[in-house]
Amino acid sequence: MTNGLSIDIDGSSVRSLKDAFEASDAQIIAAMRSTYAGMARWLRTKGVRGLSANLGVQQKILRSRVRSFRLQGGVSRNCDGAKIWFGLRSIPLIRLNARELRGGVSASGGRYIEGAFIASFRGSRQVLKREGKPRIPVQVVSADITDASTVYIEDELIGTAEFDAQFFKLLEHELRWRTRILN
Repeated sequence: MTNGLSIDIDGSSVRSLKDAFEASDAQIIAAMRSTYAGMARWLRTKGVRGLSANLGVQQKILRSRVRSFRLQGGVSRNCDGAKIWFGLRSIPLIRLNARELRGGVSASGGRYIEGAFIASFRGSRQVLKREGKPRIPVQVVSADITDASTVYIEDELIGTAEFDAQFFKLLEHELRWRTRILN
């Protein structure tokens, strides 16, 4: 399932920057490409840090779940942007410093699963919980991060005043460099 978020950038602000620096169309397109790449890096960093604090999950676990992709040619002809992917599937509880306690398993982020235990399952250690009374039906326990992550990304990361300020800061820097150095 693919959920895409689009970000609207004020075109009049971009045009006013273009006019202020007397940039050509080629320079503005090249500056937008660099700005999108820089914003992708900024979003990855801010996203991992914020989600880590919000979810109680180590950054190294989340870092492997965030990818940015360059679009074909860097940016489309219409300067549509860049693509960042956040992997929001459940995280196996064993990866969250799970510890077996008397009545269940505790993991980072205040997670506690009553009746769970740690055992070797299909070749690796996992946090397991029995599905019924018999011994055999067990399931691997995971921490669901989808809803909390989606709320954080939509409300705290994308489309905020900080996001807009960073975008225009990078764009202005790129335009200043391209019009001063490359002319």
